[in-house]
Formats: sequence, C-alpha cells, structure tokens
Amino acid sequence: MTNKNRKGSDGITLVALVVTIVILLILAGITIMYTMGDNSIFKKAQEAKNKTEEAIKSEQEYMKQVDNMINGYINGTGNEGNQW
Repeated sequence: MTNKNRKGSDGITLVALVVTIVILLILAGITIMYTMGDNSIFKKAQEAKNKTEEAIKSEQEYMKQVDNMINGYINGTGNEGNQW
C-alpha cells in the first residue's frame, strides 16, 4: 500500500512558485527599463536615425558641389585650382 499523504512528494512547492514569480518580475522590470528609460533602445534608435539623416543631407550637398565642379570642367568654365 502506498502512502498518498506524504509531505512534499508531488508538484511544486509554494516557495518555488514565489521564487519563480519574483525572478520573472525582476526580468520584466529590467526589460521595461531598457526599453523605456532615459538611455533606452528607442531613444538610441531615434538618435541614430537623426544622425543618419544629417549625414545623408551633408553627403548630398557635397555631391552637388562635386557635380557642379565636374560640369564646370566639362563646359570649360572650371577652375583648375579649385578644391572641394
């Protein structure tokens, strides 16, 4: 005959359940902090986007200057000593 009233024989204990919940809450808090905080992933992504847009504008202006110089040389109105 088996004893079905053994203490702590089956299932998880209340202590293990509480520890698991606490760990999950800590991990959720860390995740929220990294996504919504002052130094968050979203803020860094927005800063990177702004820097990229500025670099694109700067490069386009530079390329326009180069294009104008090349067109000047092709048309015979370019200045040999002009540097960009």
